[in-house]
Amino acid sequence: MSNTDAATSSPPKAPGMRDLLANRNYCYLVFAQFVSDLGDGVYALALLWAMKILTGSGVQMSMVLTAELIPTILIGIFAGVFVDLGKKKAFLLTADICRGVVVAALGFLWYTSQLQPWMLVAAAVLLSSFSAFFTPARMVSLRTLVPAENMMKAQSVSQTIQTVVGLCAPALSAILLAFNVSFSFWFNAASFLLSFLLILFIRHADLNKKKEGKADFTAIKASLKVGFKTVFQTALLRNLILYVVLLNFMFAPVSVLFPLYADTANALASYDIAFFVGILLGSIALGFFSKARKIVPMTVGLLLILGGFFGLVYCNAFALVLACMVLIGLGMPITNGTLMTVFMTAVPQEVLGRAGSTMNVLSQCAKPISLSMIGSLILLFSVRDLFLYISILGLAVVVLMVLNPTVRKAE
Repeated sequence: MSNTDAATSSPPKAPGMRDLLANRNYCYLVFAQFVSDLGDGVYALALLWAMKILTGSGVQMSMVLTAELIPTILIGIFAGVFVDLGKKKAFLLTADICRGVVVAALGFLWYTSQLQPWMLVAAAVLLSSFSAFFTPARMVSLRTLVPAENMMKAQSVSQTIQTVVGLCAPALSAILLAFNVSFSFWFNAASFLLSFLLILFIRHADLNKKKEGKADFTAIKASLKVGFKTVFQTALLRNLILYVVLLNFMFAPVSVLFPLYADTANALASYDIAFFVGILLGSIALGFFSKARKIVPMTVGLLLILGGFFGLVYCNAFALVLACMVLIGLGMPITNGTLMTVFMTAVPQEVLGRAGSTMNVLSQCAKPISLSMIGSLILLFSVRDLFLYISILGLAVVVLMVLNPTVRKAE
């Protein structure tokens, strides 16, 4: 065989990170994600701090968090239908402008001493409602702009962005809050404006296409049915959704258990930093699993998370606890990024918004139940015992996943 024949028969080189970053439209979208998520991170802390200053009530602060979750469940299932039928770019731009106006208004009301607690709750509902449309629109846009073979690397970038935001947003918000709460709200408004401008530069015909037909009740009902059918008639997704719901149910209380595990505020801050360091490392590591069967990174990620939880049961030394937090953070993006890649490549692009909303609502529904139960369980068991039970139950889910031939063979 000649050298020419050998060169001709050699397999084409798989697209890499350089190819991904050479995609200008993708870069606009990912930079928009960064500035928008950074603003959201600053806003999240400011929202709770503002409620604390206005009321000093933990119940009122819980109401704000609940208000953010309700639209995700109630509106999210319908939002995907409209996203699939409509112009994706228009949804992204509209959501950014509307959210920017809401948080800018909060900043003005606080600055003029007119802000009331109910306004914070109302704003949380409005922002979450617009985000319910923005999230599936961004998901579909990402799938449109990035080829399937490069999706794992794109997810790695997204996970890295979330990690950087997680590290930077609290510190930035603390600086802004030291001057005035309004500055945090206005910073978020500015981030939505910048996100709007970046998305405006995206040039892709498919993001501006609107499908034929009207979004009347019959069409919405039919589209919802398509979304559910896509999830439950696709063998891989039907199997995965059960595991995702179980994992969300088990992991949701962790946000409550971590503060209870820490003895001091400084210790909790150190745990958070170690956790996000782990997420950063995991986001980088995710890209190395692009050629492996998806069960490999899912299993590795979950074992790292569960190993960290198990370590918290018995570790007393501060350095060892930090190491456990790094392990937990390390496993998060490896698991989540892989699950998202499997979903986005398994679902046909034309129904991705509907199926994505269906998956999101189904997985989110487990969180309120789990969080409502943890209050009673804390009275019966110690925090370390609860971490032990989470580890054992999580290991059982991992075993079920590995033994499931449909999940195990996913490419």
